[in-house]
Amino acid sequence: KWKIYKNGHLQSVGRFYKDKMVGTWKHYHANGKLHQIGKFENDKQNGNWMFYYDTGEYMGNGNLINDKMDGVWKWYYKNGNLYTERLYDNGKLMSIKSCVDKIGKILNCGELIKGNGYLLGHDIENETDNIVKSEFKDGVFINNDN
Repeated sequence: KWKIYKNGHLQSVGRFYKDKMVGTWKHYHANGKLHQIGKFENDKQNGNWMFYYDTGEYMGNGNLINDKMDGVWKWYYKNGNLYTERLYDNGKLMSIKSCVDKIGKILNCGELIKGNGYLLGHDIENETDNIVKSEFKDGVFINNDN
């Protein structure tokens, strides 16, 4: 079992086998709260990974296969309500399945068709009105408006 520190703060806890990350790993925010938890196989993230805000609330989850996002990923507001569901295929963002505001009203999160188009990312972590527009081609990020 290894504990990795950065600037005096616990950053990660997990195991190595033959110099490769294996088993369950936990990563922490600088304030000590859990940031993410999931499994490694042969030094690659595999399986369901769960994410948390630095204030402790559940942020979201999704499946990773060999370090690549795959399937439906869900992200939540700090109040526990669903923010968005996005479909990934072998690490590529293919579509936005849903996107709603804190009370469930449909929200514009962009338009992606077969990985082509744009994503509007809302600052749900800091709960501001900031929106970042990111462009994608064939599921791969190409640029944003910042």
